[in-house]
Amino acid sequence: MITKMTPFLPSFEGCALRSILSAASRLYNEPERFLGVF
Repeated sequence: MITKMTPFLPSFEGCALRSILSAASRLYNEPERFLGVF
């Protein structure tokens, strides 16, 4: 899904964007477990 939305990004930027989005989704879905890492 996300890769189709950002075909114009270089692979490195696309990977960074996906990692940021996945981290944000984890923070939204599992705030207690995510904050437990810190």
